[in-house]
Amino acid sequence: MPDHIHLCVEIVPTIAVSEFVKIVKQESSKWMKEHYEWFPAFESWGNGYAAFSYSVKDRKNVIAYIKNQKVHHQKKTFKEEYEGAMREFGLDPSKDLFLQD
Repeated sequence: MPDHIHLCVEIVPTIAVSEFVKIVKQESSKWMKEHYEWFPAFESWGNGYAAFSYSVKDRKNVIAYIKNQKVHHQKKTFKEEYEGAMREFGLDPSKDLFLQD
């Protein structure tokens, strides 16, 4: 997708999600800037991120969703998708700092 990325990862409990995301953003930024010809529009990652946990039994569904995200985004914008995920997890999108302008 042009404005976000989904990852399905398993992180050991000794690694903080924030540290994992920081390293992924740093290393992928370096790599994409080294391969500028492949990613000419890339300037940097956004400041925020969202992380949701799922049970092992849901892994196949999460991976299938990621593989088919182009289809999903023909029906919903990133914002609509994100707000829906927040509601699914019992969170109030209006109180989330990630989407605030």
